[in-house]
Amino acid sequence: MKVVFTLDKMEKAGNFLDGMVRIQNPEGEWGYANKEGKIVIKPSYERVSDFYDGKAVVAEVKGKENEEKSMYFYVIDKNGEKLLNLKDKYANVENATEGYFKVTEIHDGEVEYGFIDINGEKVVKPKDYQNITTVHNGHFSYQEEGEWGLKNTKGEKILGAKYAEPLFVFNDIVWFKKEGEEDYGAMNLEGEEVIEEEYSNVFPFYCNTTFARDGKDFIFIDKEGETINKMEYRNIKTEWESLIHPIYNSFTSYTNYDITSDYFDVSAYTEQVNIGEITRILGKGVTSTKNYFGGNDDSNKKALIDNSSRGYHSSTGIGEYNYYNGGYPRYKLYWSKSDMRFTWKEHKESNGQPKSSQSFSPLELKDKNITNIVVYANFNDYLKTKTVSKSQASRISNRDIEGMVRTNSSAKLNEINITINVQNKGYGKTDKIAEAFGSELKKLIDIDNEKFKETKADGSYYLYGTSDKMSAKVTASYSSVTIKLTKIDREDQNEMDASSVGTEEATEEVAEEAW
Repeated sequence: MKVVFTLDKMEKAGNFLDGMVRIQNPEGEWGYANKEGKIVIKPSYERVSDFYDGKAVVAEVKGKENEEKSMYFYVIDKNGEKLLNLKDKYANVENATEGYFKVTEIHDGEVEYGFIDINGEKVVKPKDYQNITTVHNGHFSYQEEGEWGLKNTKGEKILGAKYAEPLFVFNDIVWFKKEGEEDYGAMNLEGEEVIEEEYSNVFPFYCNTTFARDGKDFIFIDKEGETINKMEYRNIKTEWESLIHPIYNSFTSYTNYDITSDYFDVSAYTEQVNIGEITRILGKGVTSTKNYFGGNDDSNKKALIDNSSRGYHSSTGIGEYNYYNGGYPRYKLYWSKSDMRFTWKEHKESNGQPKSSQSFSPLELKDKNITNIVVYANFNDYLKTKTVSKSQASRISNRDIEGMVRTNSSAKLNEINITINVQNKGYGKTDKIAEAFGSELKKLIDIDNEKFKETKADGSYYLYGTSDKMSAKVTASYSSVTIKLTKIDREDQNEMDASSVGTEEATEEVAEEAW
């Protein structure tokens, strides 16, 4: 087998029809490539059909924010030019056969089917059929009360709805099966039976002859049902529907045979969490942390610190305690909370609830493969404090402390955990996402790559490394990736290095204790 071309960074591709192939990018948008593999219509559509006779039907979602969206349909040519703009007039539009586009309308919950031409004119007015087929040889089959009949493209009835399966015209011959019967017969357009009901499987009359199964074997017959020769075939493999028309895989709908590639775009995840910027705020103060995650939203910045659902207010003495002088010379008022827990980013259609109860408003994620990104930030001191004199402290109640404490400028970010919870295409791909973050961290942390403990296995990933400034750990489960960064003082690092001298097992024990 020869590889003709490769479609880079595409997750799905359809079948080649009319010299074009449907392609889907990692964002779920559809476009087209030609037979040389060149992308000729950039992926941007919600839905697309295969090309046929130089035309295709595409659709995009439109609507104002926080309002119900609508599907807008267009007929395009191979250059992507819009030949017909149907806006949101129809609930569905299918590509044309013989110049007739099948359309679906919905009125008060009632579904109606009909046909339009390339000018958008209704050539067969939509009606409340149960279903209709596409047009073949100037006719279409319609379904009423569970049974099928036949009409022409003027909407005129040719054969009444009394058959078990859709009717198709080939060489003025129509195969039929009656309700409750097992075998097929054939009739002309006047409804006159020309071949008796005695065949269990049949093929269309593309010419004056065709194959039909008589008992166990297929035989070759003419339009009167007469056997042409003595040849018999035990089996003939094909799809009946594909003989009707190449762009359909059922009697009434498009083909949807797609090839899914192994390509997975990890950049969609690494772009959401800039690991380089996160490492730079490690060791910085409370203000730097809230400014980074709160962005330009002052209420979000305030919410990161003012979560009253956790912690309590109290005080502790500073300096040397003097019993005769009534206690400590100064007192530190504080709020016992020393960490932040919040959902930083969240998909707009996520059913999950934020991991914290505070009033932080998560940034909106448009990527359908991420549920949310949750942050846990731990500081080496309380987030809010205030130092007062002994005399002031004697007049303050614990209730007063809440209004007096302010952001503690001496508190430094000691540890940060970021968990990316995935969904849809992200399931089972977290090892690749984690490895991408691991690769970035190995570049950022100033140690040799050999000093990292890294384990890769099918569906799992683990990375751990320590420098004189920080330690980094990346892990992956089936549905999430967690990145943990911890600031390390030089004295702490020396103690870790000393205790890790010896065997590899000892080093691993120290790493586990550090976490």
